[in-house]
Amino acid sequence: MLKTPVRLNNKGTGYVKDINNIPMTGERDVHLDVLRILAAFFVIMVHVAGTGLLKGRDYELGSLNWYICMIFSSLARWSVPVFVMISGSCFLPPTKTITLKKLFGKYILRVFVALVVWSSFYAYFFHGKYIPLGLNSGNHLWYLTMIIGIYLALPILKVIPTVLLKYFTLIWFIFLTIDFINKLSGNAYLIVDIEHYFFMGYIGYFVLGYLIYSQNRTKKINLFIYIIGIFSFIFTAISAITLSFTQQETSQQMFSYFSPNVVLMSISVFAFILNRKFEIKNEFTKLINSIAISTFGIYLVHMFILIEIYTRVVRFVQNPLIFIPLICIVTFIVGYFITLFLKKIPFISKYIV
Repeated sequence: MLKTPVRLNNKGTGYVKDINNIPMTGERDVHLDVLRILAAFFVIMVHVAGTGLLKGRDYELGSLNWYICMIFSSLARWSVPVFVMISGSCFLPPTKTITLKKLFGKYILRVFVALVVWSSFYAYFFHGKYIPLGLNSGNHLWYLTMIIGIYLALPILKVIPTVLLKYFTLIWFIFLTIDFINKLSGNAYLIVDIEHYFFMGYIGYFVLGYLIYSQNRTKKINLFIYIIGIFSFIFTAISAITLSFTQQETSQQMFSYFSPNVVLMSISVFAFILNRKFEIKNEFTKLINSIAISTFGIYLVHMFILIEIYTRVVRFVQNPLIFIPLICIVTFIVGYFITLFLKKIPFISKYIV
């Protein structure tokens, strides 16, 4: 995993004003490590709660179990965006020098090798045969292809001034909102025929993470961000439930990573954790670091563990209020220990987990 920069100012009002003064040392920022751990855990929750909403396996519309799955799904939607925002916080600081050789030979190569290996593994797991170039066979592996695309744009992003990155993020959010409303309404309300492919995709989260990480904010602004995040979660849950009843089937449109409510929720969680003051003892710091650098492996292996244990757990614990967090905890812990084991193998440690 990429070593994270150290923030110098954690005294109430925000972060360092000048990102160029952030030292890129061997130390890790515990805030980003905590975010990694939380994001990995809630990604698992997205898939556990989402299983109860899949057509053919979902609970009856309006049943108590259905409501529980919808609420858990709403609660966890920020996880993937925050993963991307963490990457932006690590890669975009001006003090982080990345040559093309290092970009392709270290970062892109590692993700590509992991993609090929885990795609082959899941292809065999799901279909009983290896498909060497059947990339993205593991459903969740789409994240790897996405992050490779962002890495390819990194040399361009790093030379763009901060003021223009802010401009880019604003336009990204505006078009994201317009596109979302159009999809939700069947293009009935906002017809904007403007070419905006450049302002689309997860690259907006990548830039957004860097901007939130590096920019100074007052306590009032931070409080406003937290309140918006809480309302975004409530809005996500209520609107998803309302849409489902309107369409007479489970609707997950409000759960889209490109819905404005999920963007605002992601910003809130990201800023909230960055603003916490962690007083962590050395022993616990080592554990946090160990788990944080294992989150890549946990993410890659969690789908295999989840599929293996889901039906076994649900057979005995049928209340989703209990089995959703239970399965998440078990999957996370097992994934962590599997990753620790794999990290003892040199090549696998470097490229696979």
